[in-house]
Amino acid sequence: MSAAAIVAFCVSCAPGQRGRQAVQESVPTQAAQAHQQNEDVRLSDAQMNMIADSDEEEQIYLLDFYADWCGPCRQLKPYMEKWEDRYDGVIDFEEINVDEHPDIAAGFGVESIPTVIIVDRSGRVLGHVVGFQPDSIESALNSVAAKLPK
Repeated sequence: MSAAAIVAFCVSCAPGQRGRQAVQESVPTQAAQAHQQNEDVRLSDAQMNMIADSDEEEQIYLLDFYADWCGPCRQLKPYMEKWEDRYDGVIDFEEINVDEHPDIAAGFGVESIPTVIIVDRSGRVLGHVVGFQPDSIESALNSVAAKLPK
């Protein structure tokens, strides 16, 4: 597994221009690279343990990596609230503040925020969107929801 230094920064701001940066050293980025190449990506058991609660009914998880200082993250929030209401009981929405949880962000290979990762209960990555792209996120959610048993 490859390792690299990761800096999470707002995709609308140049690194260091404004806001805080979460830095984590020696972080595996293989899963993020594989997903970008459209390969079948699965999260490790450790990654799934960070997000999955065995008592929950939902089979799908949406991980919203954000920071309070990130303008595009704040712009995405009303969309997330709308989608969370729409998919209540079907998709579990998890907000992960990269400043408060840099270990989790680094473990998922998050390099820029906002980043949205959609995974199923087995850990298979179903969607990965970086930046303020509400249309892409909604399309991924609709695609995932359409494949779920009714």
